[in-house]
Amino acid sequence: MTRKLSRRTFAKGIGTAATALTTPIVLSGTASAFSDGDRVESTTDLNTRHRPGTASRVLDTMPSGTVGEVMNGPETKDGYTWWGIHWLNADIWGWSVERYLDSTSPGGGGGGKPSVRYDQAAAGNYGTANRSAGDIRWAIIHTIEGSYQTGINVFNNPDSGVSAHYVVGNDAGQITQMVDDSDIAYTAGNYDYNTTGLNFEHDGFAAEGHPDSLYQNAADIVGWVCEAYDIPKKHPSGVAPADATVGGGVIGHEQVPDPNNPSLGGGANHHGDPGAGWDWGYFMSLL
Repeated sequence: MTRKLSRRTFAKGIGTAATALTTPIVLSGTASAFSDGDRVESTTDLNTRHRPGTASRVLDTMPSGTVGEVMNGPETKDGYTWWGIHWLNADIWGWSVERYLDSTSPGGGGGGKPSVRYDQAAAGNYGTANRSAGDIRWAIIHTIEGSYQTGINVFNNPDSGVSAHYVVGNDAGQITQMVDDSDIAYTAGNYDYNTTGLNFEHDGFAAEGHPDSLYQNAADIVGWVCEAYDIPKKHPSGVAPADATVGGGVIGHEQVPDPNNPSLGGGANHHGDPGAGWDWGYFMSLL
């Protein structure tokens, strides 16, 4: 099965709008105006907002001519098309309206990351960080023990205390990002593996099989993550090293060592997912 690759997106969970925005207007741009990695500059003083939407909290105002990098989008809200921008000199991530951005990248940016839906997990369910590619060594595979929507609901519940970077469903292209790659999801039951890993929750149960469409979705996003963060596309056997900074690869939750007894897997609570229902050979062949 061929991996499907589409325009890169990168969810950051914070956002921007023009200072003078009042009522919705017809946009001059299109949904494909930019791609992840494109350099852009503001064409007016631009309010950086926490999320897409004119009612979202303003984080800061970027003066006209400020240079940023496209990290996520597009999102449509309040009649505008919004893009997630990392304003480089200010080191602020936010959402801005397309019509107030000009590309400074000759020929535009590159593709690679599959299209993902963005739905930020509740505050308190993840740790804010500033991880780079050098900090990320593991792609950790989980099953929700429930449905795709159940996983999203749990991570949106501020009382759950848990999250994952991505939730993957059975329908074609069904991928939701809930924690930014640079932040820390609370999933693995081992804080060192949370800080060095990207966590992926999948529709279904550890004891049951999965449809090809889920494996394809999983391969699209996990494959991209491996390439983007130089994670080896290999599935080591047994419990992973007690030291999370040693080695790297694609592992199941069941392989994450118990931080109190590293000879046991499944993290502190000894989870057994993705379990016997996960076809590792087939999945790894898709990466």
